[in-house]
Order: sequence, then C-alpha cells, then structure tokens
Amino acid sequence: MSILPKARVLESLGERPEVQDNYSSPYVYPSIEADTEIRVLELHPPTPESPQRLSCGLSTKKLADRPLYEALSYVWGAQELREPLHLATGIISITSNLAAALRELRYQDRSRSLWADAICINQQDDTEKGQQIALMGKIYANTEGVLAWLGAADDATNSAMAIIREIASRSMEFGIDPESPINSATKHRIKSNAKVAFADLHHTLNFQSLNRFFALDWFHRIWIMQEIALPPCISLCCGSVILNWSQFEVAMSVLLVLFRLRSRVGGFGHDFVRCWKIVSLRRSVQNQDSARPRTILELVEAGIGGRCLDDRDRIYGVLGLQTDSREICVKAEYTRRVEDIYQDFAFQHLKNGILSILNLAGMGDDCTAPASHSGETNLPTWVPDWRNNAYQSRYNFLWPTFSAATHLKISIALGDPHVPFLGVKGILIDEVQRDRFSCFPANRPNEDEMRKIMVQFHQICIEIATVPKYKPKLDFLNMGFARALVMDARTSEASDLLGSRKSPSDLKGLWEEYQALGLQDGGSSMTLKGVLGKPGLASPIARIYSQLVHQIGRDRNLFLTKNLHIGLGSIATRAGDIIVAFHGAHTPVVLRTIATEPPSETVHENVRVIPSKKVRLVGPCYFQGFMDNEVSRTKYAKKSEVFIIC
Repeated sequence: MSILPKARVLESLGERPEVQDNYSSPYVYPSIEADTEIRVLELHPPTPESPQRLSCGLSTKKLADRPLYEALSYVWGAQELREPLHLATGIISITSNLAAALRELRYQDRSRSLWADAICINQQDDTEKGQQIALMGKIYANTEGVLAWLGAADDATNSAMAIIREIASRSMEFGIDPESPINSATKHRIKSNAKVAFADLHHTLNFQSLNRFFALDWFHRIWIMQEIALPPCISLCCGSVILNWSQFEVAMSVLLVLFRLRSRVGGFGHDFVRCWKIVSLRRSVQNQDSARPRTILELVEAGIGGRCLDDRDRIYGVLGLQTDSREICVKAEYTRRVEDIYQDFAFQHLKNGILSILNLAGMGDDCTAPASHSGETNLPTWVPDWRNNAYQSRYNFLWPTFSAATHLKISIALGDPHVPFLGVKGILIDEVQRDRFSCFPANRPNEDEMRKIMVQFHQICIEIATVPKYKPKLDFLNMGFARALVMDARTSEASDLLGSRKSPSDLKGLWEEYQALGLQDGGSSMTLKGVLGKPGLASPIARIYSQLVHQIGRDRNLFLTKNLHIGLGSIATRAGDIIVAFHGAHTPVVLRTIATEPPSETVHENVRVIPSKKVRLVGPCYFQGFMDNEVSRTKYAKKSEVFIIC
C-alpha cells in the first residue's frame, strides 16, 4: 500500500495544508475514476500577507454522493496561463480571467467549494477530458448553483445591470407576469395601458449600455447552453455586481416585446437574439413536463454562432443537454480530428434517415470560391461544417413548416463513414436562369439598399418574362416575388408581425406597396407612434414586410429559374445550378453539377444503378410552388433519380 505525503492527504480531504512560498513545481493530478468521480476545488480565503495570492485544495468526490459545490461558468479568454494557483503539492497555471473570477468570488473568512473545468479536469489528459465532458450534464444539474462570471465591471455593464433590475421590478406595467415571464412575453399583445409604458421605455432606454452587455463574450460561449439550462439557480456576476437570473429572465421578457418592434423602434441587434435564445432554452429545460426530447442535432444547431476554443466542442459542448440519444451516439473523444468528428456526425444522422441535417450543409456563402465547400476544409458538401457560420444565416428557415417531398419515402445510399460520397434519390424540378447576386453583388445590404436591389432585379426578371412565350406568366412572376421574399410568411417572426395579412393575395399587395415605399418618404425609418397604430408616413404593414424582406434575404440569393419560378437560396446560388427535391425532404435544395466524369456503378437499395448526376450541395432553398408535396404527383415522381453528392 502506497503512503501519500501529508500535504496530499490534507488536500484530498479538502483541508488547507501549509503551502511553501517557494514551491513552484507544476501540480501533478492524481488519477480519478473519471467516468464517476469529479474533483472539487476548495478555494481558500486571502491572507493578510498576500491578499492577491490564490491558494486552494482539490478533493475527489463521487458524483453519486451528491457533493456540495457551486459551478463556475466563465470565458477562458486568452490562453496565456500566467496566473499561479497554489496547491499544497504544486502550482496550476490559469488564465487571468479565471484568476480575476476566483479573487472576486472567494470568501474572505472561509473556503468556498467550487467546480471549474480548467482546474478540476486535467487538461493534459484527453481521455479524462472526454470522460468528464460526458458527466458535464450531471455536474451542472447537481450543483448548488452556477456563478456566471461575466468579467470585470465598467460603467456600461453597471448601467445595463441597473436597467435590467429596474425593468424587472416594473414588469407588470408592461403586461409581463413575473411568475411566467416567457409565456406572457411570447404570447404578448400590446394593451392600451401598456402602450405608454413601452413608449416611455423606448425613449429612456440606454440601448448602448444594454447592447454592450449583451455583446459580452460570456453570452456567446457554446458551453453556456448547458451551464445555464441545467442548474437550479444562477447568479450573473460582473465584477462585484451580482444579478439574479430570475430578474434577468423577467427583464428579457419585457425587452423581447420591445425587440419585436425591431427597426420600428430601433435599438437592439443580434446579440440580444442570442441572449434571448439562452433564456428560452433554460426555461424549456427546467420545465421538463412540457419539453419534448432534445436531439443532439437541434442542440448543435442552436449553438450556431457560438464561440469555443476547440471546434470539437461545437458538438461536445451540448452533449449534456441531449435527452434523445436512441439513434445518434456521440462520444467526446479529443484524440480525433475535427473533420472526422463532423463527418461521422452527419453520417450517423443520414444513416438513420434524418435528412434534415442537409439543411445545415452546403457550399456556404463563399462567393469568391463557389466551387469549394469552405476555405479551410475538404469536407464533402453534405457534411455541415459547424465552424463555418457564414452559410448558416442568423435568420434560419423553419424547415418543418414546409413539406416539399415528405410524402415520398426517404432513399439514401451510404457506404463507409469515411467515404466522401452520398447517394440520395430525388426529383429534378428546374434550373436557375438568373440570380440577384450576380446582377447586384451587394454583401449584406441595408434595408433601403435591399429594396432598391429587389425592385431592379424584378425589372430584369420582367424583361426576361416579356418574350412572347412567357407573357401569360407575368402575374405568376409577381406572385413569386411576393411570396419568396418572405417565404410565404411561414416563419414564426413573419407570422407574428404580419398577423392576418399572410394570404397569397395579401402578400402580393404588400409586395406592390414595398416597391413604392422608397417613393413615399425616401427612407425606411418609422416611429413608435406608427407602430402603435397612429398615422405614419407609410403603411406600417408594408414597412413590416420590408423589414422581413431584409432580415430573410440579406444573407441569401433570390433567383429566377427557366420556368419563371422564383426561389430564395444560399448566396452561392448561380445560374446553371439545379433545383432538386430529395425524397422525404421538407425543402428543395440547390445542387451544382460537377464536370462530367466517366459513369460508375453504385449499389442503391440492393439495385445496381449508374447515377446520372454527380453534384455538390449548394444549400437548401425556398422554391415557389414546390413547398407542399407538389412533386409527389405522378408526372414528377416518375422522374426520380439518384444524385451522388460530393
């Protein structure tokens, strides 16, 4: 039996051994049963002699014993490990941000039990990291509470936190029930007695401070999805200022109602959207009775745009939230390459017939190199590259609301997980004749620029359609613009903002008003008075349509096909690309045919076939007249063929 040094024994018991000031050797982590045990940090109070010095002990606990600890959530930040954390038998070097959090959060008169990943997990042991990440959901669910370290305070964060507290205290004035803030916000309709309160709030709100607060790095970490969703309680800590999560949730619910006015009132950006998604995710996880199983794909998709230091964590960072793992099994393995992990992830989904993962794949928005998937990887185009946020728009389609070919049985041919080819049965619908970006290559135009571009592109399409054989289709073309620009108003945002004005004829009328908006007042500004139903310079509903066109279309490319259908797809869509509906898919896709190669046989559903098309996936699209199983009609179904995606 080995004998442990006295310092190690005291440390393992969580007691504070005497630490020698000149002891500077790196700490050597004792091994643990990493799939059942965790280390808990006993953070010691400062000493009068060295008030800035950080010292602690590490003790091993069985997670099944429900040890008492608070979990620390923070930004790793710059990777210079310059700050020493002193233990009885060595030093752990940590980042300056983690050191600042520990100094601020430690008690002055006693130890504090914490769990912090950079300290409690041996970061040099990839096997242990993988095993501990598998426990992460339990670690955060079993904690007494999470201390969310947002960073050092400044005037802007102090102002923002004061505003949030005040809004939370006044929530009833805005018609938000503090006992059920999210439900009352998502179903909110501005009542007459709340109109004045919202108008006053808009005019007095310090948007600059709030936007700086929402832009803090902490809110944009992938890992906070589980760090916030699972624990029983959360404290937001910015310097010495602490905000209770319940106050934050109530205030965010009020601000959501204000945000839905969007450019009608101005002020908020996409940072607010991400913060709201986090608030909403926590509520759905905590309210387990009404929450349906959460798939790993939904969680990874929800993390799009989030930040992490290791791109493997774009998948591993949400494993703790997965509740439906019957079909997809993901194990955190830090010895594997990022590309192999992403391809295996896509392979598992497709093997189980989950075709929706293709909606997040494609060539992306790299317009300078449209023939490649991404500048940094050789992934097949059917594999989503979760590092590449550019082609995954901030304003996502709600694909399940469409049913392009869901009446047709999914048919996928897969080989070895590492073979970069995928065979999918589908129906060729049409071919792109002209696209907006090639005519007007504006990147992320503002709302006024977008309107001018769309009107000009409409004129180009009209000129094409005025040749004799197309004359009967002019009205069809106008209807295509009206519907494609807002995707039939079938997103939750469009449905909420347009209200009852969502029929095809309504949308056509709004498109006509949209074209004339620039002639009315030369701009797209709108006051809160207009929003609340008082006279404005232009039709409020037309301006809402204009905002939706901008939000939906600024990262996408409108196109015209040879049959004069209008579509909205990836910005990389170009003339010559083909529109295909895969069997079982919710939406059509844009494909790019690869240069002709000698045909090769493949096995598909136990039948030898010679694929007629070898293609790259450009991305999903909205396509006029083919979003509700029109391809299941006999004349289209007979045209099914296998597309080999590279």
